[in-house]
Amino acid sequence: MNDSAKNREYERQRKQRYRTKLQQQHTTLRWQVWQLEDVLEKSRAIQAGGRLWRDVAIDAQRRRSASTVQNSKLRAEVRRYEQVLRTLQKWVVASVQPVLSDGRNWLHSTLLADPVSRKYGFRWLTDRVFHLAARAFSTSVGDGLKLDLRTDEDTKDILGMELFGTNTLFGDFRLAADCLWDGIRAQVPTANLTKKVVATDGDVVYLREFNLEFGTSFCKLARRYDLPTRAVLALVDLADDECFPLAEHEMRPHGFTCIVLEQVTPDITLTSQLSVHYSPLTCHGTIPFERNVAMFGVQPHPTSRNVTVARIETNALRSMLARKNMLDRLLQQRMDARAASEIHFTNS
Repeated sequence: MNDSAKNREYERQRKQRYRTKLQQQHTTLRWQVWQLEDVLEKSRAIQAGGRLWRDVAIDAQRRRSASTVQNSKLRAEVRRYEQVLRTLQKWVVASVQPVLSDGRNWLHSTLLADPVSRKYGFRWLTDRVFHLAARAFSTSVGDGLKLDLRTDEDTKDILGMELFGTNTLFGDFRLAADCLWDGIRAQVPTANLTKKVVATDGDVVYLREFNLEFGTSFCKLARRYDLPTRAVLALVDLADDECFPLAEHEMRPHGFTCIVLEQVTPDITLTSQLSVHYSPLTCHGTIPFERNVAMFGVQPHPTSRNVTVARIETNALRSMLARKNMLDRLLQQRMDARAASEIHFTNS
């Protein structure tokens, strides 16, 4: 092989090696490009995610700022309303007499025998109890009983007593109202108490009650008010009724009671009861202090009426609390029994 042929062969091999090297470099570069593209894609995804979280954080901060501003406005509005309510409360306290004295005038209104006037009287008297008790109720929701015995400042004669009690019932407020209302209208006599319904007028019931133990004779009006989230029972013990004048041997307690059954949840009911009882009447006026002492079963102090009144208040609270606890248990039992009966009837 001459020199010219050797040179051409050398060049051919050199160029072949060069092309092979270029192909290897190209393959390597393509692999690096693929790797870098993958890194770039991941980097872009991370950057996009970072921007997303920054956007979320910015939006959350904006919402929090708006919420803080709104919260401040609402708190300021609540403080303003509280101030208005305190002002109104002061005005009401200054303008409205206590409950015990507030019922003196209207409660001594005589219920007339005329049928038309009588029906108006039924509703007028029970409406007075409904509206009077609504503004007199305490804001307490704890179960219990509070008793306030009122006496004449000079003579210490007993004028009457106020009772306020609360109780939590397990069941619908309408069921509780039904059980109470049925109990009020029931005419089942007991050992010392007889009861008779003498008139009805729609949602109003008029009853006569006679307590043989104390010799008392009641003329009682009862009315039920059904509202969306509560039921109200208004009861009036009348002092004067032309159809049932006070007999010589009778003693007539008078006053009123308002029972509110408030829905807390569909299965929980808060019961609040305000009762005002005035010293019983006879044909000769209010019963004397000594007879009140005997009715409450206390030993009178030989020289101090204040001590005797304190004993009466203690004894009355103990007796009323025991009676309240018993009636609360009975009401819950009646509600449970009626609810179970309704479930059984539904399933059958």
